[in-house]
Amino acid sequence: MADTTTPPPMLDYREPSEDDRAAHGGRRDRYVIFGLALPLMVFTCVLIEGLNFQAGGQRKWRVPYERDEGRWRQVQNWETGDASIVARPLTAQESAKMRVDVRRAVAAHTLRDVVPTLGVLQYPLVLVVLVSGLALLREARSRPGVVLAWGATVASVVAGLLAVYRGYFTSCFD
Repeated sequence: MADTTTPPPMLDYREPSEDDRAAHGGRRDRYVIFGLALPLMVFTCVLIEGLNFQAGGQRKWRVPYERDEGRWRQVQNWETGDASIVARPLTAQESAKMRVDVRRAVAAHTLRDVVPTLGVLQYPLVLVVLVSGLALLREARSRPGVVLAWGATVASVVAGLLAVYRGYFTSCFD
């Protein structure tokens, strides 16, 4: 029979040392940076690829002139030599082509504005998320942590490859 008169041992609580605080504080800072960089990186990549798709799937971005109906008519006049297109009503086929061309041109203009800002920011974001994801992968103890770390690492590699393939940095100077 067990001795029931002896109380259970008390938990020994001690203040965390400076080394403990530094170790856990650094990890917390890394998670905060990771938590901010990952969504921004994914948002930037999805935004640029979505705009690129709307603009017609270009590798490098050239800004088309025809951003509205008037300019579209001028371009058609230059390309076809048909001066009547500037003033006459459009046929149904011309009107449909004009809407598609203008929508693509507007997306290309928006894309051209986004790439020099968020697109260039993609390079350091990819690096931060990749390093943080690999560190988190090394430290992960649970299945959700491992899944998050692998997902972030793969997302950063994909976003980095797209940034290099699309030439975000070099597109700023074209």
